Amino acid sequence: MKMNVYDCRTDDNCQAGCPKTPCCPQPCCTPCCPPICIPCQEYAMFHILDNAAASNTDLTLLPILISSGQVIAPVSGTEISLAQGHIFEISYQVTATGSTAGSFQVEPLINLVPEASHSTTAQLSEAGMSASVSAAFLVSTLTAPGTFSLQYTGPNASSVTGAVVIRELA
Repeated sequence: MKMNVYDCRTDDNCQAGCPKTPCCPQPCCTPCCPPICIPCQEYAMFHILDNAAASNTDLTLLPILISSGQVIAPVSGTEISLAQGHIFEISYQVTATGSTAGSFQVEPLINLVPEASHSTTAQLSEAGMSASVSAAFLVSTLTAPGTFSLQYTGPNASSVTGAVVIRELA
């Protein structure tokens, strides 16, 4: 019989110092193993805010919440560092208001390399209209550290807002 993280298997009796009968009416005195410990996973949230985004520019990422800054940390106003030895989930949502009609694209850059498979596109049907894009994907830094940024491409936007959330999964 096993109760919680305590071992009550010694000859159907509780271990030394615990009542012998009935076995384990409450948790026994000697733990059979250390309690399960779930380590804290790192996370960070960044606000995207550009009042006049031009095409082919990196979006401004303002830190809102960073759990420790040891694993996920801002490098500059547009770039975030990801420490080596982890797997991260990155999700973003971006809303753009165009000063002219056309389509816009938001493309993640990992280590300054565009990741077309995670880019998103939306149509601005007319000037002054807004549209949103979002994506979520995994990034591995198991063998080397990495960086993350977002690039805006499309008609000049009167405003670009949104959020980026990065969570350490492993």
